[in-house]
Amino acid sequence: MGVRTVVAGLACLLDCFARFALEGRGTPAPVLQTEVLVASGLYQFVRNPMYVCVLTIVSGQVLLFGQSLLFAYAGLLLLHSGVKQVYYCTRSTVTGGRRMATRQTITLREPNDVWLRRQVDRGEFANKSEVVNDLIRQARRHEEIRAGLIQAERGIEKYGYSEKTPEERLEDFKEKARRNGQL
Repeated sequence: MGVRTVVAGLACLLDCFARFALEGRGTPAPVLQTEVLVASGLYQFVRNPMYVCVLTIVSGQVLLFGQSLLFAYAGLLLLHSGVKQVYYCTRSTVTGGRRMATRQTITLREPNDVWLRRQVDRGEFANKSEVVNDLIRQARRHEEIRAGLIQAERGIEKYGYSEKTPEERLEDFKEKARRNGQL
């Protein structure tokens, strides 16, 4: 039983390392973080399954060798990693791909919190996170529109259109007409 537990823990640990290298394109070391968030395999269920894998390996060693010191070590590992393991991760399909939602903590002043709660109470949103995400989507859309307008404005300038006001353009037209004898 102990050998199977050690082998299972080791297999899970190797899977975690492989996911970091292949999916995340990085390492498990905090100083060399992955380029992409790894959220498949055991990472769908716990924040850092490597703790669980090591705990499984040590538990297998406890079963294999029957030493109380290893049992105490397994208990310390469990206490160290215990509460931190639950990872709130949701997935939704977006045009054939995956989009991950990460958990964030933000500080709101009371008027903003009251406003967010009112939006949820109206029933349009299920929770405050949906309201914040909708506001971010709107801001990103406005940025896209603004960038498009700036690009269009540059195109207009490129083709000889003027930035003058309509009144200034009318005055220029009248002046040109006077010079040509048309006015």
